[in-house]
Amino acid sequence: MFISALGAITGGENNRLRLPRVDSALVVLIDGLGFENLRDHAGHARTLSAMLSASSDNAIRCGFPSTTAVSLTSLGTGLHAGSHGVLGYQVLGANGVPRNMLNGWAEGENPRLWQQSQTVTEMARASDVEVNMIAASEYVGSGFTSVFMGDVTYTAADELVERARAANRLAASRRSLSYLYFAELDQAAHRFGVDSPQWLATLESIDLAIKELVGNYGLLITADHGVIDVAQESQVNLDQVPGFADAVSVAIGDPRALFCYGDMYLAREALSAAGVPGYLTTFDELIEKGWVTGQLTRDSVPDFVLIAKGDIAFYDRRTANRRSLQMVGQHGAISDREMRVPLIRGGLFV
Repeated sequence: MFISALGAITGGENNRLRLPRVDSALVVLIDGLGFENLRDHAGHARTLSAMLSASSDNAIRCGFPSTTAVSLTSLGTGLHAGSHGVLGYQVLGANGVPRNMLNGWAEGENPRLWQQSQTVTEMARASDVEVNMIAASEYVGSGFTSVFMGDVTYTAADELVERARAANRLAASRRSLSYLYFAELDQAAHRFGVDSPQWLATLESIDLAIKELVGNYGLLITADHGVIDVAQESQVNLDQVPGFADAVSVAIGDPRALFCYGDMYLAREALSAAGVPGYLTTFDELIEKGWVTGQLTRDSVPDFVLIAKGDIAFYDRRTANRRSLQMVGQHGAISDREMRVPLIRGGLFV
């Protein structure tokens, strides 16, 4: 999508969505706003819902796992999941220590050793297109920002409407490509759930901010994944499942798509005996089925992936962050609610 916006400015084969030619474009990503989430709460997002109804595209599917690190890297490189070096939210490092792809970069570490492909923003610079990223101040100079948004001019704005206004001003510049990011909805979902008053209030605030995007430019709005709520009593503590800890030494990543290192067959026996539902698959199988296009990484490819089936989440408390055990909103698996995201055209792209 981001690469198509660039193609709409420069012309050529990168315009995969066949967008009309424009002088400038703005791509908006609302973290965690799945298509089903938006449809279910349309009354709290009247601007977005109206734009979705008027859009010719409606919905697309994100890559696997349905998680921010993978989806944003795909957005920023134009590459499918599995082929850009970021396999998931967490992968076991070559040193045997879990690596957090979003915020686990040490000072002095070069994240681009993990993602070595040219980013869309770098392609834009090479074509003399101005590139901007507008997001909260906490992401300025972060390791992960460099992974998917290389060589970008960053504008920080913590207040939602102010952020949208800044994006609107920047997108008005001729021959410019801008990226506007809202992380707040996903944060509210993890903490409170997608049916909570807090989540709905955040959705309403973002919807209000979207009203500011009224310039003479091409506009695309999407998300990286959807969210499903998981009750505390539906959490499965794998370390308590007899035989699982003997079969698997490390289980990390999104609680609905855990990357496991160990013996898949013994793990399957342990889960089956305990009546725990879930899909166990390898990256080779995921490639064969078309869920991912490769398994490129500098770290250790998991021996298998445990994908949640139904409204459950998996935790291995030997490695799980204590705060993550309190999460309500979850994602990572293959349900429509997690993988379907809106594709909204606006401005000169309508």
